[in-house]
Amino acid sequence: MGRPQLYSPRQPDSPSRQLILELARDLEQVRLHNNELKKVRAYERKSFYEHLDRLDREKEEVHNAALTAAAAKRDALRLEAEETLQLHLRAEEEEKRRKEELERQKREKIEREKAERERREREEAARVEAVKKAQEEEKRRKAEEAERARRAAEEEKAKRDRERAAHEQRKQEEAKKEQAEAKAAEEKRKQQQQQAEETSAAAKILGVAHRTPQQIAEHQRYLELHQHLKKFRRNASANSSRMTRSRTALPPTK
Repeated sequence: MGRPQLYSPRQPDSPSRQLILELARDLEQVRLHNNELKKVRAYERKSFYEHLDRLDREKEEVHNAALTAAAAKRDALRLEAEETLQLHLRAEEEEKRRKEELERQKREKIEREKAERERREREEAARVEAVKKAQEEEKRRKAEEAERARRAAEEEKAKRDRERAAHEQRKQEEAKKEQAEAKAAEEKRKQQQQQAEETSAAAKILGVAHRTPQQIAEHQRYLELHQHLKKFRRNASANSSRMTRSRTALPPTK
């Protein structure tokens, strides 16, 4: 850097003038030196601040790197924590689903057992009802059979009673008829006997030789009727004894 050209007036010749010039030169040197110092200081200040800025940048870079590393570590820890949390949540969800599945299976088992128990109860109730109905039907059938048997027995008894009554009536009518016939025969016999006695008396008087064949035949019929009447009386007595025994052996009417 060249020194600036100072305005130099006409050189004085006096020593004082020389001194002033030297002083001016010294002042100029001082000014230049000050300017140089200012430049040096400015450069130093600039270098200092640049150094500070570089240090700040380096510190900031280190700090940022530390922050980045911390953030990365924090993110890694967060991710690990999130993964651990997800694993825990999945484990809890699996446990929850497992418990829900067990609970569902338990409910289904209880429902199946309940349905099976109700089905067996319905089947048992139906069986009991069927048995009850069958017993009632059997009871009703037996009652109907007993009623039919009772009615048949009553009808049979009534029929036997009617037949016995009709038979008794016929026997009584026959007995009355036979008694009437026997009575008529007895009366006739008596008449014939009386006539025979009268005839016999007359015959005794007139003799046996005078008896006619008709008289002999009538006497023979009389003897036959007499034998028939004796037989009828014996039969009537035997029938009366059998009827008495039959009435005693018959069950009482309900």
